Amino acid sequence: MSVNRIGAELVSGVERIGAFMSARAGRRTRAGWAVPLALATLLCAVASAQAAVNPGDPVGEVAAPDEGGQRRSVQDLRGKVVVLVFWGSECPSSKRYAQRLAALSRKWGDKVAFLGVASNGYEDAGKVKAAKQAQGLPFPVLIDAGGKIAHRLGVGTTPIALVVDAQGVVRYRGQIDDDPRGDKGDQAQAWLRDAVQAVLDGRAPPQAKSPTEQGSLIKS
Repeated sequence: MSVNRIGAELVSGVERIGAFMSARAGRRTRAGWAVPLALATLLCAVASAQAAVNPGDPVGEVAAPDEGGQRRSVQDLRGKVVVLVFWGSECPSSKRYAQRLAALSRKWGDKVAFLGVASNGYEDAGKVKAAKQAQGLPFPVLIDAGGKIAHRLGVGTTPIALVVDAQGVVRYRGQIDDDPRGDKGDQAQAWLRDAVQAVLDGRAPPQAKSPTEQGSLIKS
């Protein structure tokens, strides 16, 4: 069973448990399933970490049509630094990061290529196109049908980024920064930005992985 399917089954199961607990309490409340849902998220993160393509590993074949129907491939971008951003059209964190991602995608010009990856099962080309335009994302978003790319790379949440160097090797994997709410300003640890700059400079990223991979579970 794939990592993302495990996560989806865990969430479905804990929601049923939560509904039962809430009914026993005589009311419908999120408190009934908050703890088991947190446990499911943790278990999914552990499963992702075990199955993941990690820094130092080749990224392998990553190819899919974008929201406009054009086939795009990381392999076609060999020679450039590529940033893969696993993104969800309905993910609250993805929405909060949209402006920061747009700014980063423009920061290095044509030296760095950004590709979004939409792996949720409910995300078709029309939905992705509308959400991308609403959020102001300037880079193409791959439609990851069946979550195959996310499954192979072991990504179970959004937003998560992978930095791939010019030789196709993953150099960074994890969250964009440590500021999901966007209130730390210059005090945020800009893991993705610093990793891209280091790879461009021919250096190892100061941090190859973020401490966690929190976010919305991918439901493929």
